[in-house]
Amino acid sequence: MQRPIPAQYYRICMAYSGFLHKKRLLLYRLIFCLFMPIAGFAEGSKELNQNGGFRAFLYSSTEVSIPSFLFPTLGTMKVYAKVGETLYLGSSAQGIGRGTINLRSPDGSTYTSSTSTSTGRINSRAEEVAGPLPNANGYTPFTRVVAAGQEGVWEIDFVSASNAGAENPTAQAANGNWTQGTGPFVAAFDISVRNTANTAFLSGRVFTTIFSGIIGGFTGGFNGIFYIVTKDGYQYIMDNNGQAGNGFTFLPITKVSGRRMAKHLIKV
Repeated sequence: MQRPIPAQYYRICMAYSGFLHKKRLLLYRLIFCLFMPIAGFAEGSKELNQNGGFRAFLYSSTEVSIPSFLFPTLGTMKVYAKVGETLYLGSSAQGIGRGTINLRSPDGSTYTSSTSTSTGRINSRAEEVAGPLPNANGYTPFTRVVAAGQEGVWEIDFVSASNAGAENPTAQAANGNWTQGTGPFVAAFDISVRNTANTAFLSGRVFTTIFSGIIGGFTGGFNGIFYIVTKDGYQYIMDNNGQAGNGFTFLPITKVSGRRMAKHLIKV
């Protein structure tokens, strides 16, 4: 379905595309701008699971033998941030097994939330919806201030409790209470960007080049919505509309059998 995307998000997506092309950060120059934020509180699993149906757990593993996930990542997301802004991060897998949050800044510096069971942990659906503190009833975020020389696109890995295993999450309603298991999946994750004055969260900053999700069964449906902007300016909305299937991967492809395809930006 071709439909206009709100102008502010279209401009943000196109700005990302220009920035990444200039910096030569993407081989494919194709971006999934995943999260159409609501009220600017948070960007992550809350947005992906706001349309009913069943929850898509974020698959996070380097295991390559599972047919549904032939292009695995450690739940990697990307976020654009400027000097003086602060990244607020949370994951339901934080401190469970090997669960942690790893950051890579544009200047090559790396940071981690380590093994804390409180800082960076999203404990419930209520905290997922609220977003990070200082939002009322929010989770306690792991934070990082963007230093001089670090403006640009950061990579965030939402590492799951374990790297491999046959465990499926229990299928759960998208807007219902969830349980974080010990398998290679993350029930809830969040990236929020706080302004330099520390007075408000900024919206429209999060995207990814690949999204792998798992429902936990074959009888439920995924209703997540992806907002797409092609490099040549076409705008689309992809509504999964109850997509059936336990595991799935969305990723950019620019060549098939040597033939070029459209280059996109996608935002949820």
